[in-house]
Amino acid sequence: MAGMRIGIVGTRLAGVDGVTFEAAKWETVLLGLGHEVRLCAGELDALRSNARLIPAMHFAHPPAARVTAAAFDKFRLRLPARIGIRRRISGANVSSSSCGSPLVSGPNKNASPARNAAS
Repeated sequence: MAGMRIGIVGTRLAGVDGVTFEAAKWETVLLGLGHEVRLCAGELDALRSNARLIPAMHFAHPPAARVTAAAFDKFRLRLPARIGIRRRISGANVSSSSCGSPLVSGPNKNASPARNAAS
């Protein structure tokens, strides 16, 4: 069986952190199994032939930073971003219990009617 082509994607695959460490471990294991591995991130430790740097993917890139602030910073929530996030979540049919986000409200379609009435 021929090896697979596998991509590891992240906002940052650089420095010393858990995500970067885990990605490096997976890369090593997958290469050892004969797979072709490509990296893609907004920040990379070093440009390599199997890596693609896309700065707009970095978590500090202004559009990404706005989404992060809208999703996680309760003191800086901006109404247009909240509305956009809610619209995307409702279109994806995600319930508040499955993502644990205070931004998502409304009944859980998978819950019993008694639980929905209490929401």
